[in-house]
Amino acid sequence: MKDIKEFGRFISDKRKKAGMTQDGLAKIIGITPQAVSKWENGIGYPDVTLFPQIADALGVSISELFGENEAVKGTNFTPPAVYRDMIKVYDNGCYVCYSSKKVEKVDENAKIVYFKDGSIANIAEEYVKNTGIGEVILVYTDELRELVSVKENDIVTEKRVELFDSIELIIGGINVEIDVEQGNIPSVVFKCEKGVEETFDVFVKGGTLSILKKTLTNRTKKCKIKVTSPFKTGKKMHVNFNGNSTLNTEVDFENTTMFLQGNSSINGNNTDSLMLKISGNSSVDYGKVSKETEINVSGNSSISVKETGSAKIKVSGNSAIELMNVSKELDISVTGNSSIRASGEVDLLKCKFSGNGEFDGKLLSAETADVTITSRARVYVGHIKNASFERVGFHGRLIVGKRG
Repeated sequence: MKDIKEFGRFISDKRKKAGMTQDGLAKIIGITPQAVSKWENGIGYPDVTLFPQIADALGVSISELFGENEAVKGTNFTPPAVYRDMIKVYDNGCYVCYSSKKVEKVDENAKIVYFKDGSIANIAEEYVKNTGIGEVILVYTDELRELVSVKENDIVTEKRVELFDSIELIIGGINVEIDVEQGNIPSVVFKCEKGVEETFDVFVKGGTLSILKKTLTNRTKKCKIKVTSPFKTGKKMHVNFNGNSTLNTEVDFENTTMFLQGNSSINGNNTDSLMLKISGNSSVDYGKVSKETEINVSGNSSISVKETGSAKIKVSGNSAIELMNVSKELDISVTGNSSIRASGEVDLLKCKFSGNGEFDGKLLSAETADVTITSRARVYVGHIKNASFERVGFHGRLIVGKRG
């Protein structure tokens, strides 16, 4: 059986690759999103009776879920002695530590590597403390296996780039998976069939790293791109995807804009402002948006934002959107059969429904509300403290849990 943290990472990774939010996975299994969040954060295991449903939802076998095939996988893979010009200094089968520094000692019991300049790599707690010149990294063994194992027709190409504080991704005509991670040395690594990496332009101009698809490629081609950023919080991220693309970023940005056409999957961390314009069946899962969220969707997309200040939503189609912990204003306009769920405390709630959708605001409190329903839509609001301006047609329904 996987240890609890490894199990959580496995669930999170497979869910994101399947293009599902925590809420989406919870609905399939028949549990709460909070339960999924606990598993992914290593707080507990699911009940064993749920394992068949979880495996089916994630498209894996029960053996993979339990980790029964990991021993076999491990025997077929030996982490390289040198990776990114660094020496392997520790390997426990789950994590590998590489460094360009001199090692003072290794505490096998505590799973800590001590370096002569005072730096440490705490494998048990999964962090690195770097106090000098040089690099120390911890790599999850499965991720390392994917990066260094080259298929018969695949190559790995690493491009060192200048320092940057913003990222621009304009990709179309190929199935691409992009990971943005923090590190000391800025770089872009391609893993794809020989020649495919040459169809991309990679350059830094004005502090912005741009990765642009310059020529069309057969859409059956696949490419993995890993971006190592020198910062934890960048200035801007601009994304324009046309096709079946995946983006996972652990880096924060002050400003994020995304234009998605096709079946994209986005897993973001935190940003000050988020602007999404989606046409197609995309999945977007974001963390904290401290200022404002603007979403414009046409299609059957799934979107989740864990925290936001103000939010403006315009939807046409059959999308599912969840906004948690909204703290300022919420403006929703829906045409179609979309489902919107929101929680938090706002100064103003504006709802306009001209389709047969539903707004679930049972956990939402608003100082004032302005609601227009010209269809069979259902709007639920937990608490309206002051006035509400209501224009509700004969077939529509506004339900307020508490007034005043």
